[in-house]
Amino acid sequence: MDRESSKWTVVRQLLGKVLQQQTDEYKPEVYVRMLRNPSIRVFTLLKRRLKKSDNVWTEGFLNGGGLEMLLEAIDVISSRRVTKFSEALRLLECVLCIERLVNSKLGLSFLIQHDSHIKKLVKALDTTDTLVKKHVFDLLSALCVYSREGYRLTLNALDSYKTQKKQRYRFSLIVNELKSADDIPYRATLLAVVNCIIVANEEVKDRVTVRNEFIGLGILDLVADLRNIDDEKVIIQCDVFDDEKQSDDDEIVKLNPGCVDINNHREVFNAVFHKVYNTPLSDIFLNVLQTLLQFDPNNPISDVQWNIVETSVKRAFLIDEKQIKRAELQGAKLEELPQYVGSSESAAVKSAPPPPPPPAPPSVRPPPPPPPPPAPLCAGLPPPPPPPPPPGIHPSVVKPLEGSAPTSPKPKIKMKVVNWTKVPPRTISSFENVWKEVENLPEAERIAVDYETLEKLFCRKLIAKAQNKPKVKPPKEILLLDPKRSMNTNIFLKQFKESHSEIVAMIKEGDIDKIGPERLRGLQKILPVEDEVTMLKEFDGDKEKLGNAEKFYVELIQLQAFDTRINGLVLKDEFKQDVSAIRPNIESVVNACQHLLHNESFEMFLRYVLETGNFMNAGGYAGDAKGFKISSLNKLRDTRASNPRVTLLHYLVEEAEKRDKDALAFVGELYPDLNRASKFTIDALTAEVKDVEDSVSKLDKNLKNCPADVKNQLKSFLQEAKTEIKSLKKDFKTIDSWTKKLVKYFCENEKSFKLDECIETLNTFCENIQRCKKENEERKVQEEKAERRKKQKLAAAKASPKQPTRPIEQEEDNILDRLRAEIRQGINLRKTAPSSG
Repeated sequence: MDRESSKWTVVRQLLGKVLQQQTDEYKPEVYVRMLRNPSIRVFTLLKRRLKKSDNVWTEGFLNGGGLEMLLEAIDVISSRRVTKFSEALRLLECVLCIERLVNSKLGLSFLIQHDSHIKKLVKALDTTDTLVKKHVFDLLSALCVYSREGYRLTLNALDSYKTQKKQRYRFSLIVNELKSADDIPYRATLLAVVNCIIVANEEVKDRVTVRNEFIGLGILDLVADLRNIDDEKVIIQCDVFDDEKQSDDDEIVKLNPGCVDINNHREVFNAVFHKVYNTPLSDIFLNVLQTLLQFDPNNPISDVQWNIVETSVKRAFLIDEKQIKRAELQGAKLEELPQYVGSSESAAVKSAPPPPPPPAPPSVRPPPPPPPPPAPLCAGLPPPPPPPPPPGIHPSVVKPLEGSAPTSPKPKIKMKVVNWTKVPPRTISSFENVWKEVENLPEAERIAVDYETLEKLFCRKLIAKAQNKPKVKPPKEILLLDPKRSMNTNIFLKQFKESHSEIVAMIKEGDIDKIGPERLRGLQKILPVEDEVTMLKEFDGDKEKLGNAEKFYVELIQLQAFDTRINGLVLKDEFKQDVSAIRPNIESVVNACQHLLHNESFEMFLRYVLETGNFMNAGGYAGDAKGFKISSLNKLRDTRASNPRVTLLHYLVEEAEKRDKDALAFVGELYPDLNRASKFTIDALTAEVKDVEDSVSKLDKNLKNCPADVKNQLKSFLQEAKTEIKSLKKDFKTIDSWTKKLVKYFCENEKSFKLDECIETLNTFCENIQRCKKENEERKVQEEKAERRKKQKLAAAKASPKQPTRPIEQEEDNILDRLRAEIRQGINLRKTAPSSG
């Protein structure tokens, strides 16, 4: 029995060697075909073959579309989050094949030829398997330091992954992995990725900007925690991070000599504050801060808002006297000055990444502002007094409510404040509660208060020379509005130089140009609601003591139909803009329909597709077709040729252009209108017109109860608006008519046909044709280069067949391995190769 088992063991070993020898002799094309059904076995055989392959075999595999097939396999496997062990193993083997394939200058150059390559590779990160992610991040690190193009594509891929996974920041993936990972080598790899992304930038300002993105996501705390791990590789990456940061900070100091640490938010703020304090610019600075205060960091739109602020400040800094004088000569406004900014600044603005997460928002009622910190010692300026509180934030003058409270003596000196929120006396007296019981406690059960000790421990320290400072009397204003409402109203009213009565007079006059469209919309936003109007009308106190916002509202509500006036003026101003936006969209739909009907070039291409399809489908159920559904056009890309990079649509586009240069003319004729019409739906257009019509009808109804002067102001506008709305409705009937024609023209089902879907389908088809034309040209260039390289190698081999020389692959091989080894050792990270191409 033992003899028989040993016999079969020998047979299996011999058979395995024979099979291995056979697969090692396979040509690249065979492996490319095998990858159409990717399995662990196929990946294992390919990985072993790649280890033994030479440059010629690798080039043949690359030119045959091997890399694209591997990336396509990642795309398919990662279409759903990989959690099963078998799928994770298959994904790992595929990534290892890619690593082996691009472990040379030739492979890396193929990898960074297309933006989509790295984006597909990054999809492999959507797995729970740490080993897969480690290998992918290793590869991304090497790409960052290999070339500027590799770095750019890596960041684009991270941006694409962020969008796909609906994350807010492009580096969230890396930082979140670093936070949650338990595997120490994996954490070392992640920190290496961070270091490579930062130091791959050649300019110190760019490195600081990218590093600040990571800092905003909490990388400093993570690095500090990682230093507690007793692992050499982790410590090396921590040292690299800290050393590079220190080096950049030193370089920034050299570029910005002075006593202010420009990386310290508080120091920079204090420096700016001391520059403008006690000057006319201080009010402008305060207005800017008040606007920034309203940004909500929890809302993703704040990322865009902060980015716009950064861009605007950069542009403002680059404006000089020559540009201002030039703008004045050309009659430009201050807001138009950024158009004179040089191209270098524009490029800097475009390349600026999004800001790190902003700080947490303030509470609804801001606390009293603290005194400003002292100025830097080198400034030589005395510390200024505290800035005034934001408008509307004043202590309210309210009559004390009746009710008893535990009596206590008054302190002899000023005491510190106990932070609590008082319960109104009337609340306490309304029902049984703990405070009633506290008030009625017998004397024997009370704890005696040692007032002398309290004065010693909790008295306020007297500040020297405080008596020389003038005492600021608290403003005595009565605030009836909500503090936030009052603050927003006061901020808006600063846009007017006129008094409250003059503003109300402008509203009554109804001159949109005099008020200004933006200020008019601002007035609409701060219109008092019904409860506020009632409260102000019932107020019988001294109106001179009311706050600024309250005084304005008191003036405004005295104007009859004030809300109808403002709403009517806003509608009058916005109506033209709305119609101007809707009408071109309607025209785009109508033009697209007109161009689709009886387009000779399009009909010729459809005939070509039909004949080709009938030839390929001959003898099958789909053969001998007289026509096909228009939605089938976008399925032409699904049929792949033996060359993985060529689809049926690639072939049709290439052959059609060879036979007739005008065969694809329909793309240029149809695409502009199709592209514009695909950005909206007919239902959305109809809803917009309905909203405008409802607004006009509502205004018409409200005007019936308004004074004569309001009716006269808006009468002509209402007539014009009603006429315009009738015209728009007529245009929609025209679209319905064209839709019916297209249904018959394309032999579609009238009940299921949707014009929006038809336009979207044809727009995508035109885009696919344009993409195929571009890819055909790129593939042709690549094939020509490959052919030239092949001929050069053959010529070189014939010229000196007997003179052994050092093979080229020995000089250009193992690039990936060397790069990763240097990254792990923390050396030469800033030494980037020249940009490829």
